Amino acid sequence: MRRVVAAVVVVLSLGAVAGLAGATLTLVSDSRLVSVDDGAPIRPGPGQSLFSESLVGAQGAASQQSVFGAAGISGDGATSPVAGSVVAQSILDLRFTVDAPQFFVLSGGVSGGAGATAFLADSEGIFIALGPDLAATGVFKPGVQYTLFLGLMDDAGTFHVELTVPEPRHASLALLALSLLPAAARARRARAAR
Repeated sequence: MRRVVAAVVVVLSLGAVAGLAGATLTLVSDSRLVSVDDGAPIRPGPGQSLFSESLVGAQGAASQQSVFGAAGISGDGATSPVAGSVVAQSILDLRFTVDAPQFFVLSGGVSGGAGATAFLADSEGIFIALGPDLAATGVFKPGVQYTLFLGLMDDAGTFHVELTVPEPRHASLALLALSLLPAAARARRARAAR
């Protein structure tokens, strides 16, 4: 138990130290889109943080609502059949950097057949395939470009993603709470021994 608590404290300490700089995500390129029936894709305007589109065509339906911000990325997307086939795409493809080391948490899920893809990659060659349950943690480093990609392509499916960079004070509070666990366990054992 002590080793587990110590390991969690170390991980959160690293996250807290990484977050002390108050790093922010900076958009490098935005390739989000929805399209149906092999038509021209609809994309967000330059610098547009919120992207909310729904399309229905003769061969498929696609939707996406996603947000890119300095503190994280969130999004929901879906594709579905119309008249028995799916010719539709909902793609969340964002490239970004950070200005200081920053702890991150990625969660969510992706469902669908062969046309459902999710990954997190960086310009140093680290590639993390995600799904169906999206779950990853780590530290973003400055000077590295990151890509978050979730795609539903000509296959019925859905995705939900939350990528957050916790504020330093939240990481510090979690660290404080975890550091108090051993003392609480000792007090509980002492009470039980009486």
